[in-house]
Formats: sequence, structure tokens, C-alpha cells
Amino acid sequence: MTNRVTKTMIRNQFINLCDALGKRVATDYNDVGAWKLDYSPHYGGYTIVEKLENGGETHPISMRRHKGSEFFEMLIFALRAIAIDRNENEHSYWPKDKIVNPRPERVNN
Repeated sequence: MTNRVTKTMIRNQFINLCDALGKRVATDYNDVGAWKLDYSPHYGGYTIVEKLENGGETHPISMRRHKGSEFFEMLIFALRAIAIDRNENEHSYWPKDKIVNPRPERVNN
């Protein structure tokens, strides 16, 4: 058995984090106020970007990029911290009944 982390797994956890925090997932690069999962293998991996109204951008989680497995663990940690803060006693990373806006782009692979 391997602990391989796929892009699909990372994307699904990113969507879970956005749902848990009430953030929108960006539909394109210029989607102001939404969070975008940005991946660049040439610059070190994954980061989250939020486009600002003035044309700039911010990195709400971390300024640096992270390799896939590290970023996946960061997302899981954030979701567990949110669940603990909200007094969730579930063993899942985020209870399905707390996701108020399930997204059709979440895939089950």
C-alpha cells in the first residue's frame, strides 16, 4: 500500500476547506474574492491565491508553495482544526452535513 497523494485528492480537500470557511472556489483566474488552487511544478508546487479587486492577489494560507503531500496534510490539518473549533466529534475530516454547498466538481476518485 502506498501513501500517494493525487491532484484529485488535493483538489477535493481544497474544495472542502473552501466550503468549511464559506469561500468560493474560483471559476477562472480573474474571479475576484474567490480562492484558487494554484499549482506550478516549476516553482515548487501548490498554493492558494485570492484575487483582489485592485487587480492584485493575496495568499491567505502561505506565501510559499508546497509539494503535493505536504499541502494535502496542511489541508487535512486545517479541516481538523476547524472541526475541533466547532466542537465536531466526527472522525471524518469534515462532516458532510456541515458542507452547505456541495460542489459538482468534487470527484470521487
